[in-house]
Amino acid sequence: MARKKTVPGTDIEYELVRSTRKTLGITVYPDLRVTVRAPQKVGMADIENMLQDRSDWIRKQLKRFAANHPPLEITYSSGETHHFLGKPYQLQVVVAKRNRIELDGEYMILYVTDASDIDLRENTVKKWYRKQAKIIFEERLQAVYHRVEPLGIPYPEIRVKDMKTRWGSCSGMAKRVNLNLRLMQVPVAHVDYVIIHELCHFIQRNHSKAYYDLLASVLPEWKRLRKELNRFRVV
Repeated sequence: MARKKTVPGTDIEYELVRSTRKTLGITVYPDLRVTVRAPQKVGMADIENMLQDRSDWIRKQLKRFAANHPPLEITYSSGETHHFLGKPYQLQVVVAKRNRIELDGEYMILYVTDASDIDLRENTVKKWYRKQAKIIFEERLQAVYHRVEPLGIPYPEIRVKDMKTRWGSCSGMAKRVNLNLRLMQVPVAHVDYVIIHELCHFIQRNHSKAYYDLLASVLPEWKRLRKELNRFRVV
């Protein structure tokens, strides 16, 4: 489980995630989260030394993201913009007898029994996204699996997760790929990228050169897709 910490001598907060990886890694996300992934055996002194050495770089990334992506205040109210597979929709909240969502042209119509209940509005939207995700993620897996099938990668089970720090994760032993619910807000090409990214981890567990060589062999455009994906503002 991630633990929130502060880089010594700074006001930079980060989440520390222990894993089976062999090297230390820092990721700064567009929503201004900083995540450090570290091997189980690496001590806190080594982690903090690395963070202090990279603190200028971290600040630079945070400043860049803050300038390009001001914080979003989402209240699931009429007039907000919400995305579905990369397309923007203007939210319209309508009182109805049953909670549901319909897409109508450029509008995402949110029908709820109590329009004043923000929790109801939020839960109805997320429930709809999850329902769509179960269908679309499986469709996209079927569409891209042919790229990795010759490598002997087994056809996996797909699970939808509400993840804070990752677009996806996987378990090769369990033959399972977990996909972030927020991927329903980005274009299909980027959903495909995350699926293929995770499937390649069935062969290469870490982000080594061998892993990226493998990824490039089945998805040559992966760098462009990753760069585009990390620019999306999802909620």
